Amino acid sequence: MEVFERNTNRRPSCLNVFISHVISLFLYACLFLHFHPVPYSHVFDIDHTNLAFRMSQSFQMCFSTDNRMVSNIPIENMRQTCGNTQTPYIFGGAFTNRSFIFGNEEQIVFDVDVSKIRHYSPGLILFEFGVSKGAIERQVLLGPLSYTFFGWMLTVLDGRKVALVNSEGRIVHSSTISVFDQVSFAFYIEFKSNRTIVLKAQEKNGKVAEIVDKTRSIRGKPKWGFAKICRPGDAYVTIKLPRNMMAFNRSTLFPTLYIADDNRIISNFRHSSFSRKKNQNKDHAFQDIMLLNCKTKCVYVLNFRVEQPTVQDVFSLILTNSQFLPSAHYNVTLFTYTKCSVKNFVTYESFCLLVNRGYLGNFLIPLPPNEWHSLTIMVDRQHQSASFLVGMYEIKVENGYLFEQDTPILRTVMLTLENSVKIYLAESDDFDILKWFIFKVFPYKGYDLSLIPIQHLFLLIFLFVIPYYWFNREGGRQT
Repeated sequence: MEVFERNTNRRPSCLNVFISHVISLFLYACLFLHFHPVPYSHVFDIDHTNLAFRMSQSFQMCFSTDNRMVSNIPIENMRQTCGNTQTPYIFGGAFTNRSFIFGNEEQIVFDVDVSKIRHYSPGLILFEFGVSKGAIERQVLLGPLSYTFFGWMLTVLDGRKVALVNSEGRIVHSSTISVFDQVSFAFYIEFKSNRTIVLKAQEKNGKVAEIVDKTRSIRGKPKWGFAKICRPGDAYVTIKLPRNMMAFNRSTLFPTLYIADDNRIISNFRHSSFSRKKNQNKDHAFQDIMLLNCKTKCVYVLNFRVEQPTVQDVFSLILTNSQFLPSAHYNVTLFTYTKCSVKNFVTYESFCLLVNRGYLGNFLIPLPPNEWHSLTIMVDRQHQSASFLVGMYEIKVENGYLFEQDTPILRTVMLTLENSVKIYLAESDDFDILKWFIFKVFPYKGYDLSLIPIQHLFLLIFLFVIPYYWFNREGGRQT
């Protein structure tokens, strides 16, 4: 009985108390740093650097007005500039080859054929057309009132009913698509002497043309006609300019579309005599990002986001140097964002970064779409190397040609122009001490931990360690 009482009154050893206090302080420190981040640059001596986009490149790219974000597709709800000064930009379409002015009673005629509609989802836009005095830096016409263009779009309402909606959001005409999933339209845009633009519509069933809309909202001159087409995954659409002396301007054609040899017909699917516009860069659209002002040790942060990808390979990120531009003939491919199968508790389809490790084979880093992901670049000029930290992984590059002199360059290569890829130039202070510590302590993670956000890893450890500590503490009291 006395032995039992002595055992129950035994206290934890000094070593156990010390270890428990250290663990508790460590976890509390991690939680504090999570909610009150301390930038890496405030603790370690690094160069004052910045990222910058290299301008005057692919005409398909769109830049925010503050030059902090770039996208291969117009960015919604943001002031931006798309394309270049030589060619007016239009997403998924083309401009006419001639301009129009008021007073001459001029007219643009669009003959439109729609077929093989894949689905009748309410809000699906099949095609758009209208008049503009310059570039159209939007994905769709509908949005805030613009005085630089005015147009109309054919959109699905419900079932097989479709409506012609103007860029102010008002329905001006409606009809029903046949059970054969095909329909034809003829639209006439007239420039009146009273400085109004009038739209007439005539379906190809013989109905007399009727006035369906008019506007005075476009300012300036001259004005060009334009047409835009949906993706072929939604429907097949062909738009023709039937009047003589009128055609589409091939140089303004969006690269995903096809155009007839005489430039009078555009389509979102291939015809026997159609072709795509030749790309001046011969390959995919790309955007270079300059890693500036790096002399010794530097930290850069950029964020990227892919919206609802539908293709196998979306974009690649390669590393090169300014001395190898513009062709970037010497480079290292860091990764490709691609479709993959993720094996965790269950196997499911998602998207990953595909990293080629040479003779070690490929390596996949799961990164789901439709959310922002951060890429941290830590450059060491003295050792001619760089670490690329993404997700819970590190990609290491050691190459004197890329880091010894001149300016390192990250080139984002857009493997598709149908899926949105946004790149945002973040601040180096976004990389904090806690993230750096996790990468140092856990240089490699398996699939299970890769699905846990880096900020929540220590919270998970906290939830496991504290019950374990109390369990052992109570167990020690009862032995």
